[in-house]
Amino acid sequence: MKMYYYNPNDYGAEFFVMDENKTKAHEYLLKHLENKIVSESCYAEIYQEDLEMWTKVNPFDVKTFPSKYTLDEYEIGSVIESEIA
Repeated sequence: MKMYYYNPNDYGAEFFVMDENKTKAHEYLLKHLENKIVSESCYAEIYQEDLEMWTKVNPFDVKTFPSKYTLDEYEIGSVIESEIA
């Protein structure tokens, strides 16, 4: 199992997904956004736009990612240090 970090490399939504590979991580990201559309009615339009954007992404081709996003991959035992500022 690995952790995949959809890193905006700037301001923007961050997504952390635990899974076996990049393909499955991308599938779970799309599923997450679909669930948000249903459960967050006041923000459904925003999540719909995000879903449309991420649906076009090939997790193996960084050129297909939105703006400055990258997909960072972390092995078991990796630690990510973060700070809410």
